[in-house]
Amino acid sequence: MRLLFLIPSLSGGGAERQLSLIAPEMARRGHEVHVCFTSAGSNPQPLLEAGIRATQLSRRNNYDPRLLFQIQKTISESEIDVIQTWMLQMDILGGLAAAVNRIPWVLREPTNLEGHPEFVKSLVRRVVAVSAAAVVANSQGGIAYWQSQPFPQKRFLITNAVPLSEIENTVPWKDGFLGIASEQKVVLSAGRFHPHKNLSNLLSALEHLLADSTVSVMLCGDGPELGAVKAWIGARGLSSRIVCPGYIADIWPHMKRADAFVSVSFLEGQPNAVLEAMACECPLVVSDIPAHRSFLNAESALLVNPHDPHAIALALKNVLNDRVAAKRRAAVAKEKTSSWSVASVANEYEKVYAAVLERSRRRVGRAR
Repeated sequence: MRLLFLIPSLSGGGAERQLSLIAPEMARRGHEVHVCFTSAGSNPQPLLEAGIRATQLSRRNNYDPRLLFQIQKTISESEIDVIQTWMLQMDILGGLAAAVNRIPWVLREPTNLEGHPEFVKSLVRRVVAVSAAAVVANSQGGIAYWQSQPFPQKRFLITNAVPLSEIENTVPWKDGFLGIASEQKVVLSAGRFHPHKNLSNLLSALEHLLADSTVSVMLCGDGPELGAVKAWIGARGLSSRIVCPGYIADIWPHMKRADAFVSVSFLEGQPNAVLEAMACECPLVVSDIPAHRSFLNAESALLVNPHDPHAIALALKNVLNDRVAAKRRAAVAKEKTSSWSVASVANEYEKVYAAVLERSRRRVGRAR
C-alpha cells in the first residue's frame, strides 16, 4: 500500500510520538510511506532512517491555502492509496483532500469526549469527517466522542504503541544527572506543560512532599505553562530540588531510575508517558479519571483525586516509603504492556488500512 500520513508537526507530543513509531514499522513491512508536516521537531530522524519520504509543507500561517495544494500535489505524484490524519488541522485539510481525490481516509482520534470543546474548528472537523472511511481512537473516550456524532464510518479502538524491546534494553541513567545525588529518592513527571495536566495541584503536592529532604523531583517537558512553573519553583527557593530539563527525547533511563512516576491530568486519551513508565516498571501515581482507569487499577497503580493536592502528596509518600508494595504494583503494570508492542499495534492499523481500501475498491467497481 501507498500510505500518506498528515500531521501538523513532528515535535514531542503524543500523536507525533506515535507516528514516529507506526510509520517506520509500516515502511519496514514493505509499504510505501509518505509523511507531510508543517513544522519539524524531535521526531523526523526515525522517519528518515526508515526510508520514509518526509516533506515539510510551506506555510505563512495555519490557514494558508497553499497547504491544501501541497497535499494535493503529494497525492497526485505518489498515487496514494490510503490517507491517515493526525490532529485537528490535518484532519480538516487531509479530509478535504481525500474527499476531492476519492481516497479512503482514516481519522485518528487522540483524545476523548471531554477533550473536545465546541469551537469553530471542531465543528468544521466534524463536518469534514462525514467522508472518513474509519475513525481510530486510542481510548474508549475517543470512541464515545464519535459514537455521539451521526456519522456512518466504522470506529476502531487501537491502543498506543510502546517500543517494548528498546525500553527493555535501556539502562537507568547514571547517578548525579542534573545534580540529583545517588541517595535521593526521585519523583518524575513527563508531559506537556498545559492546563489540563493539572500542574497547579501537582506543584502544591510536591511542595508538601519536599519537606522530606531526601526527595528530588524532575518535571520533564515543555509547553505554555513552563515559564509559570519555573517562576513558582524559583519563588519558593526549590530550584535545587525540582529540576525542569525541558523535553527529553530519551526519557526511559530516567523512568528506570525514578522511584515514582506521577501524572495527575484532568483528562487524557491514552498518555504515552504513563504507558512507557509502566514498561519501565516505574511505580505510578496517576489521577483517578476514566482514561487511566481504562488500563490501570489499584493493583497496578495508586489512583488519586486530581483536585486534592494532599491526596497526591500522600500517595507519593506511600510509594516512596513502602517500596515493596510499590514494586509489586509496578510489576503488575509492566505485565499489562506486553500486548502493546509496536508490531502488535501496527498489525491493527494494517488491518484497518486494508479494510478501508478494499471497501473503496468495491465501491469503485460497483460504480463502473
